[in-house]
Amino acid sequence: MSVTTESTTSQAVFTLADLKKAMLAAVGGDASIDLDRDILDTPMGDLGFDSLALMDVADIVEREHGVRIPEDGLEETMATPRKALSYIENLLVGAAA
Repeated sequence: MSVTTESTTSQAVFTLADLKKAMLAAVGGDASIDLDRDILDTPMGDLGFDSLALMDVADIVEREHGVRIPEDGLEETMATPRKALSYIENLLVGAAA
């Protein structure tokens, strides 16, 4: 599956910009979190996101995109931004079907 990096209006598309927005909201705009670089394959922990922060990201995505993200296994399904994008996009496609 290819990763979409530009925002669109489709409900079934979740972009890197969408993920970055949710990630920054989850940490309250913490200035020490640098997402303005190539982060797709960087482990979430290396980006400053522990399991609680991942839960916050999932909660924000749920609210803003209307998809249920199970909390079990977030550290695996959202281990990197690329994995998170793929996982969330698959959930959105499934919800739209």
